Amino acid sequence: MNRNLRLLAVLLLLVGPRLTAAEAPKDPAALIEASRQTVLMAGARIDYRFDLVSASGSKRLRRVSSLFRTDAGGDTTRLARYEYPEDARGLATLLAEHRSRDNELWVYVPAVKKTRRLVADNERDSFLGTVLSNGDVLGYKTAQWTHVANGEEVIDGRPCWRILSTPGSEAVKRASGYSRRETWIAQDTSVVLQMSAWDEADRPLKTIHYRDLKPVAEQAGKWLPYRIEADNLAGGGSTLIAVERFEFVAKVDDEALLPSSLADEP
Repeated sequence: MNRNLRLLAVLLLLVGPRLTAAEAPKDPAALIEASRQTVLMAGARIDYRFDLVSASGSKRLRRVSSLFRTDAGGDTTRLARYEYPEDARGLATLLAEHRSRDNELWVYVPAVKKTRRLVADNERDSFLGTVLSNGDVLGYKTAQWTHVANGEEVIDGRPCWRILSTPGSEAVKRASGYSRRETWIAQDTSVVLQMSAWDEADRPLKTIHYRDLKPVAEQAGKWLPYRIEADNLAGGGSTLIAVERFEFVAKVDDEALLPSSLADEP
């Protein structure tokens, strides 16, 4: 090999094609957990607008204020309180996901001035009347599902990993209402851009798009979708959730996220 050929071989080794961190394949479960972590901020107050469209085409508007926290152990808690319409004002829910014990779900109904605890593991129930379920909002425990890579696809101009997740047990299947989920995870940021779900009979159930994602300036590596679009593929209807106000909260007081606080006026 002459001198020029040897030099070319060295250059190819140095600058030739190589996998970047985004391009390198990863463990699917690790990808799912990384995507889950991108939205778990230390704390935040968020005002949402919900545009609900029924299968018949009728429309409803709701406004909800939310207080969110992730504690040092990784448990997440979300308090959501209706602000509009007036006849639902004060209705509140408290969703808590615990990594090492059963989840909790509490509801306060102002008409009867009572707070009651609902079935904690019933993730399939609608979140405040939307197409999203409680599980879609809180997230799913990564270890309770089996995750496999399902190729790549570009979503909204961004290359994504596609991960197919199936319940690890019949109990998880019943609680979630899903026979499988597919998640599109952006390769550059690990944020979820899209999720599709199939019901227990393996029929298409819903698709959720996460759009207008913005980084949380106060906490590196965290992102917030300012627009969530969800379509019910089985019964019809759709939900648009838009962020109207966001405030990062570095530390949320424990008292603000107790079941007893649901009856308090904000």
